[in-house]
Amino acid sequence: MSASKETSRASYPSLTLGTAHFHATHPAIIAPLMGTSRQQILAQAESMRQHPDSSAVSVIEWRVDFYRKHGQPLKVATVYQELIELFDSVPVLATLRTSAEGGQAAISDETYLEVVTALASTPGAIVIDVETARTTAREALQQLQANQVAAVGSYHDFEQTPSTFDILDRLQSMGREGYDLAKIAVTPTSPADVIRINEATYQAASVLAQPVITVAMGPLGIGSRLAGGVFGSAATFASLEAASAPGQIPVHLVAEVAQAIYSETRNLKESAP
Repeated sequence: MSASKETSRASYPSLTLGTAHFHATHPAIIAPLMGTSRQQILAQAESMRQHPDSSAVSVIEWRVDFYRKHGQPLKVATVYQELIELFDSVPVLATLRTSAEGGQAAISDETYLEVVTALASTPGAIVIDVETARTTAREALQQLQANQVAAVGSYHDFEQTPSTFDILDRLQSMGREGYDLAKIAVTPTSPADVIRINEATYQAASVLAQPVITVAMGPLGIGSRLAGGVFGSAATFASLEAASAPGQIPVHLVAEVAQAIYSETRNLKESAP
């Protein structure tokens, strides 16, 4: 399960969803939207639309689990449609993060499936997160596929960084199961852990047909958020107003670093003999 070939970033897999382009050369920037009520969610959404750094954001991630009524499929779908219409051309990634993976939703896997099913059938839905560790993940993926909605397969470890083999195995499993994007977030406890997630990212991006998204959370993992594309990560998460995970940094900083890396890489290629 390792990649032995040398791979350039230009050859990594890519995916375009609406106006968002997922590719390691210039990773998509995903900004979280959190709110506990419909009114608060819509107010935050409007504030994000007017934010001076909003043009740098590729995707809005609506963290459904922060919504107090996240276990009620019809109410969730109603708010989701409002957000889709409000953000217009910017894709809205719906994510119902469960408490098992660091989120706010303490719900059964059956209710999880019901909510994801309602999200998938929402008019205008483009991309939805599916926690692959849920027992109903396969059914959730099938609902997204039936509605022609892209699926982000995700897994989060808030305690440690698994081995390179385990990370790669999990990402490859997402690829085999048919997810459109494969995501894993880990918690490093040493610089060696960060090296490990970068190595696994490179190997996964070199062999999967789907783009991969990897994150090392917390202070040690800031580099993975800023320069994950160097190792093959097709997107990164950054805060426009509020952070949704440990170590998340402001959009404008991520955008500046990404542009610097992209520009210098292009200059080096153009000047190479």
